Amino acid sequence: MALDCRDDYGRALLQVYAASGEQELQNWLRNQRRQQSNNELTTELDPQVLYALRSLLARATHPQNHLSLVREFYQFNHDFRLLESLAGAVVGQTPERIYPFLQGMSSVLAEIRDEATADELLANIATVRKQAKSATDQRALDLLEVLVERRAAELQNQPGPHAAAAIAALKRAFNRPWEAGEQRLMAEFLNSLGQISQTDLAQEQVRELHELYEHATPGSEARLYIGHRLAIASARYGKLDRAVRWLQVVLNEYELGNKGFVLQDVQGPIYSCLDYLESQQHFAAAEELIVHWIKLLGDQTLEVRLNSVYLSALQQGGEVSLGSGAELYRNLQQRLKQQLSVAADAQRYELVSLLCDVYRAAYDQQIAASQEDLQGFATGVVPGLLKHQQSQYEGIIRRVNETLDAVVGPANALEFLVSSMEAEPARYRYSRNDSWNHFAGRINDLRKRIPNLGALKLPLLSLVTRELRRDLLSQRPRNQAIYHSGYSEFWQQQTAAFAAVAEEVLAAHPDSPAVITYVANYLYNGLQQFDRAIQIYFQANDRGLLDEGGKYALVIALQGRQRYGELIPVLRDLVERAAGNLEYRARLMEAYHYAQRPEDLVAFVDETDSYFHDGDRWNEAAMATLARGCLVGDLNERAIGYFNEAIALHQRTRPNRGVGDGVLSDYYQEVSTAHVELGQTDKAVEAACGAIVSWGRRQNERQQAIDSLVDVLKGIPDRDAYVARLDAETEKTGQDRPMVRRALGQAYLQLGQPQAAATQLELAVELQPADMQAQTLLLECYEKLQDQPKIIAQLLRMTELQPREIDLYRRLGAQLTDDPAQQERAYTSIVEATPSESEGHVMLAEIRQSQNNWEAASKHWMAVAEIRKLEPTGLLGLAKAQIHQRQWPAAEKTLDKLRNTKWTERFDNVKAETRELQRQVDQHNE
Repeated sequence: MALDCRDDYGRALLQVYAASGEQELQNWLRNQRRQQSNNELTTELDPQVLYALRSLLARATHPQNHLSLVREFYQFNHDFRLLESLAGAVVGQTPERIYPFLQGMSSVLAEIRDEATADELLANIATVRKQAKSATDQRALDLLEVLVERRAAELQNQPGPHAAAAIAALKRAFNRPWEAGEQRLMAEFLNSLGQISQTDLAQEQVRELHELYEHATPGSEARLYIGHRLAIASARYGKLDRAVRWLQVVLNEYELGNKGFVLQDVQGPIYSCLDYLESQQHFAAAEELIVHWIKLLGDQTLEVRLNSVYLSALQQGGEVSLGSGAELYRNLQQRLKQQLSVAADAQRYELVSLLCDVYRAAYDQQIAASQEDLQGFATGVVPGLLKHQQSQYEGIIRRVNETLDAVVGPANALEFLVSSMEAEPARYRYSRNDSWNHFAGRINDLRKRIPNLGALKLPLLSLVTRELRRDLLSQRPRNQAIYHSGYSEFWQQQTAAFAAVAEEVLAAHPDSPAVITYVANYLYNGLQQFDRAIQIYFQANDRGLLDEGGKYALVIALQGRQRYGELIPVLRDLVERAAGNLEYRARLMEAYHYAQRPEDLVAFVDETDSYFHDGDRWNEAAMATLARGCLVGDLNERAIGYFNEAIALHQRTRPNRGVGDGVLSDYYQEVSTAHVELGQTDKAVEAACGAIVSWGRRQNERQQAIDSLVDVLKGIPDRDAYVARLDAETEKTGQDRPMVRRALGQAYLQLGQPQAAATQLELAVELQPADMQAQTLLLECYEKLQDQPKIIAQLLRMTELQPREIDLYRRLGAQLTDDPAQQERAYTSIVEATPSESEGHVMLAEIRQSQNNWEAASKHWMAVAEIRKLEPTGLLGLAKAQIHQRQWPAAEKTLDKLRNTKWTERFDNVKAETRELQRQVDQHNE
């Protein structure tokens, strides 16, 4: 590298990686990715990663499987060289590898956030193209260019040039010579492009699919496959009739051209055709199609799909050969029950699920018999099925239970669940995979929704207490919520019944230390019967039945009830049994303090000190334990001495000498507390500063150290005097302490003294201008003082330090009410700071609306919709703005987009919001 032989170095690395196995390379790259994520100080990419990725993608059997690695690296540092590896990797591949690889690139290319990056990638493709010789390589680069140009078009408000370039690249790829079987792969690639928003590009997509279809031999598998993709594309663009015609044609051709059929070949086209017919409510045609193929293939797999056609007809009020409405419901129920009676174990769950859907559909259609029929099925048929069921046992119970809840009500659902659990085969309990494991939460949900359990209470209580008894005997808890008070679902009304079970188990096993300890713990924590639990512990202890763990459980119980006097002898006994146990000694020191026995505390501290100094036991843990015991017991001088000794030892034995050391930081914080108690202000502050210097690596540890210094400065009585001493020291040495100044400012601010706080924070930001926490606190001071000139000046200073923090511009604009020009400049900066991100446009749109400038707001909502196509926020905001401006046709068009776009589940409120907006439009139209 010193001789500038980068190319030779790169070739050598590629040779090294070429000798590695695919799995070995993948594991190495994933390890590099983890290391990069853990290193918060740099996002720079190791050059070796690039060479390893290139080698992996070039030689992988399925290169698309490794694209997630490219995406993860790129998400972290947006190093363009990662995208360059894509173009190089498509050259030299076979068609069978190239097309899935290209289809998998969408997730990587979706990370491109600006047109400039797309342009760089296109330039890289042009460079790689010079090395490509074969038509296959050229076509692969053409198709990659299509993907990049399409992404670039989606990033622009005026996508025309990029869309035109994508069309040109797609045409070039299509016009190159084909290898055998490649047209089918091309059809799948075109299909993978999905629904394209650019009209001309979408037309070219469909045109090429149509041409591929025309050139395929009628009746061939390729023609069937390509025709299916053509139909899918037609359906995507709303042409369902045409999609159905394509599928009917290719299926008929395939039937005529083949004597033997394979379900795998025709299943996809058949199911797609059925979906399109059902969406148009052509149920009779759908039934005719699938019945025809059932006869041809003799395959019962299609019978399940035929049942779905019948169900859809019932749900949507359609008519088939089984009838319509109530008649269809009766016949379909009879058909499914007949199939269920002869079904194999593996098919029963699917048929039960279908029947449940039938009952729910009949209920929705207000068919009177549906509730009674469902109850009859649940009580008369399902129990018999479950006796013989091996797979999906729990699934059948869950499906029927949920349907009963929706159709009949929670009481019937709970009754079914309880009876099913009572009849459950023992084999499930032995495997810990029984119904309690699956349905304990469901039981609670149903119980809470039933106002009066009535006759259900006793069987439910029997079921719950059976599980409680198993829990107490096995000491292996699971799903305790219904019988344990530590959970919000606790069945409080049955506390006495649960306690009775615990007493029964205890009476049956009076000499079992494990049962005694577990039952007492349940009574204490599970039922909050504290005194009874402690009584059980003491009785067992008197009989010598408590081992060390049982005695410690008694310690925890007594300490929880603050019964320190009774706690001391138990802890003395534990200390005698395990003299070196620091936990016991720490709790005993605490007990002596709260029992108000200071002489005993001092004596025990001396005893502990002597014990650990003897026999070479004196170590950091002993020092820290004694220090904390003294701190709790108000022996502050001794606490400081022990802490200082622990600090010195810790620093000697730690190689990093306190840098990023949470333990050392804790020591310093506790020392500062002791100094505060002794009124030693300067020493308290120094110790708190030591905690900050040595703070831990985690953010919460760092914040804790800062908060400790603030608490010290809030707690000292001579705060103003300390500030005077600090000022004098600064004047004398010429060196100030920005962290202390910031903490002083924060302390004064929390104490309601904003002027004093501002004085300290002004010094802090003067010393460390990049300290945004201090800058933010100073702004808060000025706001509390209502000093508008200083607020404006501070906001301007903060925008210079954080130019992408758009909320600062919003707050600045809100202050500049007396200067409209500067206010407008502040508001427009919101978008200028982050032009390619939606958050700024959302904020400015809301501001424009508050200014009653709805036309400007609409433009920003449009920008949001364009930037975040997969989120409904922009379209919803745009529709509201258009309705406010009474732009009814435009609002209708926006609402159509909202309805016709498939949003992810996290946007489950879109439909309701769209309906409400449509209602407002409809009111106007009326």
